[in-house]
Amino acid sequence: MLRVSLSGRVGESIRVKPGVNGVPWFVSSTGNPLAPCHDAERAVSEMATWWDALALGASDGWS
Repeated sequence: MLRVSLSGRVGESIRVKPGVNGVPWFVSSTGNPLAPCHDAERAVSEMATWWDALALGASDGWS
């Protein structure tokens, strides 16, 4: 499991779970499949997109 946090307030836990035909996938703590484990670059990109959306929301006064 990988845990990522922003200022100790907001975080995400990434787990590896079996996907279709048993292929392991990175999955977020909300159950969102990020990418198959053989595509770590895509998983990182998906998490970066999530962080960007979170940061934009925070800058708009959303938390």
